Amino acid sequence: MHTRIRTFIIRNRSLLYAEVVDYGARLHKFGKHAEHNILLSPKMVRDYLCDINWLGATVGPSANIVRDGEFTCMNTKLTFDKNHHGHHLHGGKNGFHKMYWRAEKHTNNSLLLGLTIKGLGRFTVFYQLIDNILHITYKGKVNKPSLINMTNHAYFNLNQDDRVYMHNVKINSDEVVATDDNNLPLNASHPVDNSPLDLRDSRQLGDVMNSTTILKNHDYNHCYLLNKSTTTHAEITHPAQQWGLRIKTTKPAIHFFTANNDRPIVKGKPWAHSACCLEPVYPTFDYLKEDSALSLFYPDVEYCEVDSYELISTK
Repeated sequence: MHTRIRTFIIRNRSLLYAEVVDYGARLHKFGKHAEHNILLSPKMVRDYLCDINWLGATVGPSANIVRDGEFTCMNTKLTFDKNHHGHHLHGGKNGFHKMYWRAEKHTNNSLLLGLTIKGLGRFTVFYQLIDNILHITYKGKVNKPSLINMTNHAYFNLNQDDRVYMHNVKINSDEVVATDDNNLPLNASHPVDNSPLDLRDSRQLGDVMNSTTILKNHDYNHCYLLNKSTTTHAEITHPAQQWGLRIKTTKPAIHFFTANNDRPIVKGKPWAHSACCLEPVYPTFDYLKEDSALSLFYPDVEYCEVDSYELISTK
């Protein structure tokens, strides 16, 4: 296995530009051209080797929290390493974000990365630029019943501000996953009506986060259950920027996180609220449903989901 990180450039008729690295199948840059990047990312790709924030990474096999690192399938308890306060988070210590993915096909506007894990299965991530949209297609075939919930953990900052308070965010969702006092998911949901969690109309983050005590620590870390009737699931804009971002997904939820980190994300940036993540996922309470969990896959079923990121003009 090689240990040198490789960077791949994809572009399409000067409409879009992206850089992807093989370590963690990470989205390193994304914008209208090489100098326009809406992601918070390190200047040097080697810094990903010591990243502890899943920067731009393909997360898996199972994104989000698995309480106590345990999941029951067919009356059999599956165990996962506990890498986050006694729970399993984002694939664990040696998840997809720590793997060198193999570049299987690279064209001007697309990149196919593959990964085979002995005893688990084979997985691919396909990055493709079409018009003003970056499509990311995730596929997988497992060797045994497994939780598969892949996503990209990009940190967005459209204006490269120190904080994201000037960003406007919209999420088409009537409900969020309920959580306990430790922010662990419960097998329930609650409506966003009349609360800071209501992002059905675009809201400036600073106005909401700095004016309420309802949000824990004045930040977001919530799993939004997407409305099935909508075709656009989330949008981010910034008043000083021409280009905003529209997100669509085949998955039923988006986890919204305002980088509530107690550690630096990248060198030279402040800790908390320096970017925001909108991670298309299966809901965080999904694994609590055991045998009926959406993220539970068997060897005879292929995992396939698509997330789309469209740059939209706001001027």
